[in-house]
Amino acid sequence: MKLKKIILTLLITQLITISSAFASPYEKEIKALSGKYFVDPVLIKSVIRAESNFNNLAVSHKGAMGLMQLMPATAKRLKVSDPFNAEQNIEGGIKYLRYLLKKYLSVDKALAAYNAGEGAVKKYNGIPPYKETINYLKKIKKYYAKKTGDVLNIDVALINNSRKEPNDQFQQIASFPEIEGFPKVDGFGELNSSDHVEASVNNL
Repeated sequence: MKLKKIILTLLITQLITISSAFASPYEKEIKALSGKYFVDPVLIKSVIRAESNFNNLAVSHKGAMGLMQLMPATAKRLKVSDPFNAEQNIEGGIKYLRYLLKKYLSVDKALAAYNAGEGAVKKYNGIPPYKETINYLKKIKKYYAKKTGDVLNIDVALINNSRKEPNDQFQQIASFPEIEGFPKVDGFGELNSSDHVEASVNNL
């Protein structure tokens, strides 16, 4: 009987070890910051995987840096003093991603803007016909579906546990605090300022 308990304990320990080994890096930071900014943690992991494959020292050929590949100007505006610091980079990336989700009320447009820049989305009035951007969206959606079994859309991308009216999507998003340093968004995808943040956060 004691031998069976010992064997069972060893098996459980091995399973926990294996599970930990396959857990996403920076799990603690992603969980904490996703809750702080009301963005789906699996979406954040999907973006990090597509951007840098969880390499916090990654630098693209265009100069985007760190886990969520922030361009220098974007990092500065987000007050990220060290883009190679995992927690700072993740927080900056989440803040910018939430700003884009709130601005466009569309996951596709928000991710396209994160990858190709807001100017490109404005120019084409939607998803830019860039091969890199199209593949980028496919990669994130595929990874998200694999991890959750769900289709990635605005309803799952933005979270607000305190919202009182579950069906009022626009009321939910409009109630989110604004991101300091970025133009105000009224909750219906329109900017209340002519100031646009141009970013070219690119895949490696």
